Amino acid sequence: MRIYSPKQSWLLLSLGTLLLLASLFITLSERPGSDDILQGNPSSIAIEVAGETPNPGIYSFPTEVTVERALVKAGGIGRGKISNPQVLNNTLNAGSKIVVIRDAEHTLIIELARMEPEKCIVFSVPLNLNEVEEEDLTLIPGIGPRLAQRIIQYRSKKGGFRKIEELKDVRGIGKKKLRSLERYLIIPKG
Repeated sequence: MRIYSPKQSWLLLSLGTLLLLASLFITLSERPGSDDILQGNPSSIAIEVAGETPNPGIYSFPTEVTVERALVKAGGIGRGKISNPQVLNNTLNAGSKIVVIRDAEHTLIIELARMEPEKCIVFSVPLNLNEVEEEDLTLIPGIGPRLAQRIIQYRSKKGGFRKIEELKDVRGIGKKKLRSLERYLIIPKG
């Protein structure tokens, strides 16, 4: 075992610290900034960008956002023919997902979808009560498998929910539970 002098130990420690700080700086400079990622701000719109883009991920926008603006924030899609350029002007809702695919002829296809329910919950994007699956309901704090099953059964029996308050008609949901669930579920208008 080699023993280092105090001066050598200090030099090695300083060098190690410098390397650690440099790697941390490089890592942080390559990632989107904290204001680019939703931090639980309900007034922000969380959008996921996936596929053929330099910086796929989930981004936060303070107001309405178009597909084109979201793609720019994710580093763009480079040059190339887009099979459906009209989609670039579409306005996105919170929880939207943009998937960029490059086909065999190198043409870009932009598909719009919905973020997975677990991501929606993490990023404070409410789930559509009339579309959410039973297993996804169990991701919501306070809803277990039995209650999720009762909610789905009620929805099927009634042909869907017309307002969130109808959840009180499901056995096991009172005023207090309803208040805790309202932030996780919505019924879109129209």
